[in-house]
Amino acid sequence: MNCAGIMRAINLFEQADNSLKVLTEEIHINLLGTIAVTQAFLNILVANNGLVINVSSGLSNLADGAHPIYNLTKAGVHFYSDALREQAKYFEKTLKVIELVPPLVAETNLESHTNTDAPNNMALSDLISETLAGLETGLDRIDAGFAKQLHQMGKVNSDENTKLLSQQMLTNYFPKMKD
Repeated sequence: MNCAGIMRAINLFEQADNSLKVLTEEIHINLLGTIAVTQAFLNILVANNGLVINVSSGLSNLADGAHPIYNLTKAGVHFYSDALREQAKYFEKTLKVIELVPPLVAETNLESHTNTDAPNNMALSDLISETLAGLETGLDRIDAGFAKQLHQMGKVNSDENTKLLSQQMLTNYFPKMKD
């Protein structure tokens, strides 16, 4: 299971003068780490009728404004997983590829300031239960908890939903000071 992930709220205007190191660290961990680990073990997995589970995020479906790099990395994990799955089928490889799409799971400490009472938070035990149910039914993509709604929001009226989600998240992470 590839579940590497860091998530940072980033004000791109405050980062404008910083090196790319700050902006690309999430790319290296979240996306390139997933690709590197998968590719390193791909031949072994195929030889043993293996299973790859890549963890993306409900935020791979919509940009939320506050986490621009995280959003793009998890969308990249989604597309990489789809491509790997389709290539395995096309090239007749014995490899199962599943994308696990969780919502916020505060118990994982992905964001240190988020508590388990946060709206749309999913308990880790519930994520495990939904994941096991999805594995048992043979799903290629397991949208868990609020990620199901984010997936639909990304399909229907995605521009408007992106604006609404971004406004909420930007206000939460970068509140404007009142004079």
